[in-house]
This record gives sequence, C-alpha cells and structure tokens, in this order.
Amino acid sequence: MPTPVPLSHMPQRFVTFIIAFAGLLSSQKATALQVRLISPAEVVGRQLIVGRAHCAGTTWLLTDSLELTRVFGDSRIAYTSPLRGLRQGEKPWGLACLANGELWTLATPHALARLTADGHVLERVRLERPQLGIYSAGERLLLQDPPAAVGTPLLAVGVPRSGSAFTRWPAPVSRHALSAEEQLRANFVSCGIGVSGYVPCWLVNDARLAIGDGTPAHSTVREFRFARASAGEDGPIWDVALAGASRVWVLTSARAGPGALRLGGRLTRSTRLAEDDGSVELKPAARLIMWATDDRCVLLSATGQLLEVFAP
Repeated sequence: MPTPVPLSHMPQRFVTFIIAFAGLLSSQKATALQVRLISPAEVVGRQLIVGRAHCAGTTWLLTDSLELTRVFGDSRIAYTSPLRGLRQGEKPWGLACLANGELWTLATPHALARLTADGHVLERVRLERPQLGIYSAGERLLLQDPPAAVGTPLLAVGVPRSGSAFTRWPAPVSRHALSAEEQLRANFVSCGIGVSGYVPCWLVNDARLAIGDGTPAHSTVREFRFARASAGEDGPIWDVALAGASRVWVLTSARAGPGALRLGGRLTRSTRLAEDDGSVELKPAARLIMWATDDRCVLLSATGQLLEVFAP
C-alpha cells in the first residue's frame, strides 16, 4: 500500500489545486438559496420588537410601543392591536405562544400576563422569583432565571400556573464573568422558533447552539462555526428557527440599523449537526425570522416587509 504524501512535501501548484478542488466539492454540496419579497405592505413599523412567538401558523410580535401584531402565515395578512388592561409600572417583555393558543408575556419581572389575540390582559400569575425572559416549548413556558453559579442552567420550564413546579432546562448554562454587570450581559439567553417541543437557545457572543426538549437525553450543544465566521457586532447568532426533524435556519451578521433596529445580514440553511447547507446575503437585511419550513424561511426585513428565502 503506498504511503500518503504530506501536503507540506507536495509542489505548491498541486497543493493549490487540491485546495481549490476541495472548495469546489464543498460548494457543490450546499444548496443555492434565493430571496424574494412576498409582502408589498409594511407588517410592523420601526418600533423595538420585545417579543416574538410562533404557533399554529401564526407569528406574534410584541413591541415597546405596547402593540401586539399577528401575522398569518398562509395569507401573510397582519393585524395590530394596542395592549389594554395594563397596570401602572407594567412594561411587557418577551412573548410565548403555547400549543393551546395561549399568549403569555412578562408584565414585570415578577408577573406573567396572559393576553388575548386583540391585546387584552386576561389574567396574571405572580412569580416567586424575578425572570429575565420568556419563551415557549410546546405546551410549556420557558423562563430565564438571573444567572447564578457557573454551570447552572439558565432556563426553567413549566406550565404557567404551576408556581414553583418549574424544572431546570439543561442548556445553556451560566458562564463566569468578572463583575455583576458583565455576568448579566454574558449570560442573557435568546431562544428562537422551536418545533415539536424542541427549542433552540444560545448566549450572546457564543456560536454554540443548544437544541433540546428539556430532557438531558434529548439535548445537544453544538458549535455553528459558520456563525462565528460571519459574526457581526451583536454576536455570532442573531436568530434561529427549527423546521422539521433536522433543519436549522440561522440568521447571522448582526449589526445596528436605523434607530433601535438590529439587523441580520446573512441567513444560513443548516442541519442540527451544524452542517452548512447553503447561505445567502440578505438585501435588505432582516430583523428576525417569522417562520420556517424545511426549504423556506420567511423573515421580517429592515423595511418592515416579509422576505422569503428558499431553496429552488
């Protein structure tokens, strides 16, 4: 059997050819993605979006101007309603949509509020300890606890009215920081759009994505290196959506936009094994992902319209 020749011993022209050929094979494996505008009208203005949730074919957006917008995936029609029934000092943050259609937000760090489809506060649930964020995992809520000891899970999962019955969500876990302020910033969790009870979550300035259903046996943490390679000033990963059993759409190249907008400039179609299956530069850039399937991903653009990225 012949002995392999190290690259360092090969003539430079052969090394160049091998590298170029490997790059060609890699590009052939990835699917070319295309972008098109699918809504001529503005879905939401330039308000700061403080919550996004997706369930039953509808995406919900909560803004800092105390408005709730719902966008139907089939018709792409949007309806916006002002929030009503808030008490003094309540400033909703985050949004979760459960499998039964219930909408929940954090009215304050110490209180959950259930919203109707037209923005009325229907009920409140007092929390035993303050929470920093709220997301959904099928029929359950995901709440973010303030960071504690290094290595401690940052999320807890449970049903809204279960009080102290929330249990730890395996990942992400708390990281070390040199100060209390830095600890809070470094351990802030973002979660994307999940599917079938599985939710993608990540930490700022981290290219690792945790995907799981709340059980250690079904939780994985993988580094999405392409996110690190295209990192913007707001961190490697900006938004994520799961689709089907294996598809992951990852919005990267985050940067500041006009006013309070934050924008992602690149969308990658990946697998749960963090394999790059094609990407595209977004023009205009996108604020967040609205919904996704195996071969299509719809985003909210910087202009407030809907963009569709698809694999032809």
